[in-house]
Amino acid sequence: MDTEPIRIDDFLRGLAGQRVQYCPNPGNAGDALIAVATYDLFRKHGIEYSLVGSAPIGPRDLAGEVVIYGGGGSLNNYFQAAARFVERHLHTAKRLIILPQTIAGHEELLGSLGSNVDVLCRERISYEHARSNARRARVHLCDDLVFDLDLQSAMRHRPTLREWLPRRRRWMANEAQFAALRLKKVLLDHGSVSRTVLHCFRGGPDRPDIRVPADNIDVSALLGRALHTEAEARFTAGRFLRFLASFDTIHASRLHVAIAGALLGKAVHMYPNRFYKNQAVYEFSLKERFPNVIWMGPAQ
Repeated sequence: MDTEPIRIDDFLRGLAGQRVQYCPNPGNAGDALIAVATYDLFRKHGIEYSLVGSAPIGPRDLAGEVVIYGGGGSLNNYFQAAARFVERHLHTAKRLIILPQTIAGHEELLGSLGSNVDVLCRERISYEHARSNARRARVHLCDDLVFDLDLQSAMRHRPTLREWLPRRRRWMANEAQFAALRLKKVLLDHGSVSRTVLHCFRGGPDRPDIRVPADNIDVSALLGRALHTEAEARFTAGRFLRFLASFDTIHASRLHVAIAGALLGKAVHMYPNRFYKNQAVYEFSLKERFPNVIWMGPAQ
């Protein structure tokens, strides 16, 4: 097992020219950023892919295939999608690769992983946890994939008519959500809070014990439901980044709002989530490289 961080380019170079079965981590706009970074890395290394495991495609028998589960933060006790996918394919896949994840719990599942499995962890706490429990698998330490994303290219993306038409109903719903976000931002300009400051605190089971400001805009959740295809991920990621770029200062407990804000050069105030995920990623990937990011949470 590796004891030092690896570069994702070095890891994926070993898959060059192969076809893989890829399941993006379902979720929010932050997961769209991860998915877009993954698609770009696949192209960079000549890796062909088929999408599996998420609507509308659904699970398939992937026996004998190289199967990749997308990076994210769902391999913990708050969410079950990642664990169910891994359980379904760990014994039958020729090779199962879990891209950079935060991992908590699931000791029994980790213990069942065999030598055909690679587990990439995006911070040291998850890495030590996986290394202690997944003794037969190959465990690696690696940055979250969004750190490899070309943000400017992602921000410029606009769907083509060919991409838009088959998905117009879902994307029109996303259009309405984005219009609501723009309106809320304009209304803030007429209140006591500057529209150049974004407060983005998450809800859901992973929400932190933090009082949510009245002007909170959870952009990750509002824009993050159209992730079934590459086109939808790029559509969501572009919207997400353009919205964040319109602010100067960001207060966030959403991990990828903080990461994107850091990469965009914003003044970021980063807060904890309910367990160690945010602080662990801050310590591993942000603290030394991004002086524009300030950790606001208590030590965990």
